[in-house]
Amino acid sequence: YWYQVLGSPVDEEEMATSAPVDVQDEHEVLALHCNFVQQNGRPCACRTDVGWLTCCAHLFCSNHAKEWFGSNMDCPLCKTGEAVNVMK
Repeated sequence: YWYQVLGSPVDEEEMATSAPVDVQDEHEVLALHCNFVQQNGRPCACRTDVGWLTCCAHLFCSNHAKEWFGSNMDCPLCKTGEAVNVMK
């Protein structure tokens, strides 16, 4: 049954050469991106080295975090009223 769900196992050599097509480098894969949804309905998605991380695991760039949390105490995405931590 698991074979039908997961498919055939992939060997290490195949894994090493099968990176997604749109991945340019490892830095982009590991980059942190802002999750703030703008007025046009699209996420900010800017890369950030210093961000604000909510307890619900949503990350925001400093600009959007200061804008939102200056007058709101809940997460702008899921509306959870948990604490926010600044992370680097």
